[in-house]
Amino acid sequence: MTDRITQSNTFAFPADGLDLALTAAPVAWGKGRWPSVDWIGDELIQVRQSHTGDDFAIIRVRQPDEATIDISGFSDRDAAETWLRRTLGWGRVPPRIDEPVIAGLLERFAGFRPYAHGALDQALLSVIMGQGVTVQAGAVLEGRVAALHSEGVEIEGRRFIPFPRIEQLAETPVEQLRSTGLTGRRAEGIVKVARLILEGAIPSDDEVASDPDGSIARLKALPMIGPWSAAAALLWGISSDDAHVTGDVALLRAAKGAYNRPDLTLATLDQLAESWRPGRAWAARALWLDLLGPAPQVAPDGTDSRDSSGLISEAFDYHQ
Repeated sequence: MTDRITQSNTFAFPADGLDLALTAAPVAWGKGRWPSVDWIGDELIQVRQSHTGDDFAIIRVRQPDEATIDISGFSDRDAAETWLRRTLGWGRVPPRIDEPVIAGLLERFAGFRPYAHGALDQALLSVIMGQGVTVQAGAVLEGRVAALHSEGVEIEGRRFIPFPRIEQLAETPVEQLRSTGLTGRRAEGIVKVARLILEGAIPSDDEVASDPDGSIARLKALPMIGPWSAAAALLWGISSDDAHVTGDVALLRAAKGAYNRPDLTLATLDQLAESWRPGRAWAARALWLDLLGPAPQVAPDGTDSRDSSGLISEAFDYHQ
């Protein structure tokens, strides 16, 4: 397959309080293992496949100063703005959370916005690929699956491969998916869920906003999707405000430190999380930022802090 890179322009947007290094921190935590996105130097880079055909766009985002966000990879400004809103949470503000620890973290990290895939369908399939392994191992598996469908492109010394279209995953033979290292059950689950997505089995963004509990129930009815997976897909897919990733080991580790409560368990963490409503997803992101730190910035000498920023990759184990 030969991929074609679409032409694009560069657009400047007001930052509106957004701090790119804080917002893109989840990308940096992957330490270059995510196939389609990375934080390199002081820039967020994503390769995204078109909805039809073999074209893909190279999206690059920088923050030259506190007041400005520069973005390239789109042919028009409206498309760039839509991506900023869906992927970087541009224009979003957290709901009010009165619990003192979380309120303090939200004040401390006031410039972060909810980073996401921008699409619930991609998040669901990504979650299935990463079940039962560390986040970094899941990213490697995702890269192998993506490589079945695209050669990608080399940027800044590494190869980026876009996430496959849902139609492609629905048609991928299970044995081919298993050749990437996925278990047979997960490979079958990816194909089944991709086909169900195409049949309209998942809720729309509007349905999630109007009926979050019903949306969670619909997602949990899908193969391979349990409570953690459903919440994670909503959090990382479309930045739902109140999605709670019950059973998340990284969140437990972060909460133990932030609350100075080494006695916390996953069960007591769920009880504590009730005090974070209606912004449990914002609370989780703030706690992860407190644990893992922002995306590293380029120093005056040209080095970056990728390996000295306190990133704890082992903290991110997938649990369902």
